[in-house]
Amino acid sequence: MPFVAEVKYFNSFWLKQVVDDSTADPFPDGKPFWPGGYPYNNTVATQISAAVGPFPTSARASGPIVSKTEDYYVEEARIRGGYNNLTVDFGVKAYLVEDNPNSQWRFNSLIYSGVFNSRTGVNYTNQFPSGTNITRSLDPVNASIQKLYAEDTNLIIFQENKVSNALIDKDAIYTAEGQAITTTGANVIGQIRAYAGQYGISKNPESFAVYGYQKYFSDKNRNAVLRLSQDGITEISNYGMYDFFRDQLTLLPNEVDFIIHTIGNKSEGIATVTADVVASATIVVTNVQGEILPGADVDPSIPGVPLATTVVSYDNATQTVVLSAAVTVNADSIIRFNTGGYGVSSSLELKVSKASGSLKSILKGFTVLGFGPDLYIEDITPNVMGDLTLRLNRPVTIQYDTSVSFMTPFSGYITGGYDYYAKNYTMSFQPQPNWLDTPPFITTPYSTLSYDEMSKGWTSFYTYKPSWIFSLRGMYYTIFKGSIYAHYSTPLRNLFYFSTIKSSITFVFNPNPTTQKVFQTIDYEGSNGWEVQTLYSDTTGVIPVYDEQGNSNDYVKTDRAYKIRSYTEGAYTNTAAYPAALTGTIFRSGFDLKENKYVANIKSSNPVGSGEVIGGIDTSGIKGYTATAIFTQDSNTIGKEIELFSVGATYTRSNGY
Repeated sequence: MPFVAEVKYFNSFWLKQVVDDSTADPFPDGKPFWPGGYPYNNTVATQISAAVGPFPTSARASGPIVSKTEDYYVEEARIRGGYNNLTVDFGVKAYLVEDNPNSQWRFNSLIYSGVFNSRTGVNYTNQFPSGTNITRSLDPVNASIQKLYAEDTNLIIFQENKVSNALIDKDAIYTAEGQAITTTGANVIGQIRAYAGQYGISKNPESFAVYGYQKYFSDKNRNAVLRLSQDGITEISNYGMYDFFRDQLTLLPNEVDFIIHTIGNKSEGIATVTADVVASATIVVTNVQGEILPGADVDPSIPGVPLATTVVSYDNATQTVVLSAAVTVNADSIIRFNTGGYGVSSSLELKVSKASGSLKSILKGFTVLGFGPDLYIEDITPNVMGDLTLRLNRPVTIQYDTSVSFMTPFSGYITGGYDYYAKNYTMSFQPQPNWLDTPPFITTPYSTLSYDEMSKGWTSFYTYKPSWIFSLRGMYYTIFKGSIYAHYSTPLRNLFYFSTIKSSITFVFNPNPTTQKVFQTIDYEGSNGWEVQTLYSDTTGVIPVYDEQGNSNDYVKTDRAYKIRSYTEGAYTNTAAYPAALTGTIFRSGFDLKENKYVANIKSSNPVGSGEVIGGIDTSGIKGYTATAIFTQDSNTIGKEIELFSVGATYTRSNGY
């Protein structure tokens, strides 16, 4: 709350300065400072009081009610307060009389300021004269404006439900035939013309990307991914992937409240024992969170810890804890150390020591629940012991060991960007953004894929979840949890964010769709290193199975095959198998090389069914109308470049049994 004091000197005026109450120096580097002795502090409080009267008092974050002299400084109207020195003038005061002074949120309108010219030094960007026509409004039926993109001398406006084009520094006049002719005009934003088609960018402007004259974006409201080019708007999600995008965009939440629960203001330490401890008062710990202080009680619910055991000392460098009694605990046991806690009264700062999920999920701007309206986090300071100090926007009173909940609304995230290196539009659908994932162990479901303009199709899925995508000087970059990663910068393949994943491709064989088939062999052309991880047929229907009492249980029949190993990893002899050294005649349990083609038999993994004389591995082939095969890299080719040109399968017509 501002404080007004009557100033006795004619050439002075008074300003309030908020400082960090937790520091010894109330004015650290970067705060206003007067070489002649200002700002005042407690050592010259008498001088200030003599000049302007008594100071207000209030509760400090770390102490009792005191005079807050150090929260203020005095600025002279005359430089250094010298006689006849240069003075500060208040200047012209502007007045504006409005019948309705309330603010308005015009979600469908644009406003522009005065001109800026770096060559002449003219800068009127802070001027918005109400006497001139400086606004442009679009149809509010198409909802709010989400993104603007300036292209040459035009402005592309993306609303939730419409995409429009506005002329800049020119306007359009129309001939008798209805043809538009552009002409220079006084309007900064001229005629606004909508693109054909009822498409918009919904509330996902982060999906926008541009390359050349092509713009890419998503429209969640219509389950569509779009391209805006010289021929208008095209729905590129229809290129073989309509049902995929329909499912992904439908599953993205519109607005969900994310709530994280914490235990606040409890001086508690949590640590993991590194090795077995047998009847010893000294333990070595790791993964320390919170504080381990002398005198802290050790949680007696842990087996092997006597009652009333306390901490004698803790060495942070070696993470060694000395206890008051001998304990016997196993390695990887989690031990809690509690000092009893402390509370805060009318404080802006709050400590939290543990959370549901992770303390790293707490971010600036989160709303604090349960302690009155409009309470949120202004700043976060990580502490050495792993807990957090939160600075709030207003003082609160909280007892120790109190559960505190923080909330923030979030929506599904669709990040998009253009890959200059591979000439692809890449986008990632994320029902839960990266900043809500519990670092560093959990990555929630996502789908990242790319569209290739040359093939007019979606060419690949990727195993990384970017927060942002962009290209610069021919290179492709993504941002993941605060770090920037350059792609294509290493010869290793499938290396994303220091993790390497195997490539996989799914094939569906469906020749002669109405014919019941037995798939006998599978083959491919390409590099050595591919294996068939999964191979199964379609569901052949619901089969009633009866037990001895005549009760029926439905059984869904699907044929499956054993894993088919790669040419290298499937090698074996009569005495050894890969990766051991092989001598003598080498056999192949998976793919074998025949006439530059890798071929393998399909071995059924189904158990012997009712009425079958022989089954399982003793039978070849799987039966069904279709067969699905998932090819993956073997362990020997992870991070390497391998190719796959074609895949095929041989089959015979089934006799119906």
